[in-house]
Amino acid sequence: MCFRLTQLTEFSCGDTTVARQQRVDCNGSNCIFSSAHNPNPHNCVAECAQRMRPDETIIMDTVSRPCARCTGRTNGF
Repeated sequence: MCFRLTQLTEFSCGDTTVARQQRVDCNGSNCIFSSAHNPNPHNCVAECAQRMRPDETIIMDTVSRPCARCTGRTNGF
């Protein structure tokens, strides 16, 4: 089944921000969300996955400073 991958940046304060989100295609013909989903007439509700797998997150970058919220700076102020 397809799923959404969220890549995070983690700051020294422990807070994280979303750096990027993407849908990961399972390439399954029996998954309604896949680009390889069976295009031919079939009983999709009975034969195909109707839900995505739970979202997955991964920390892709760590920053050696606190986030803007923890340093008291938001919206550039």
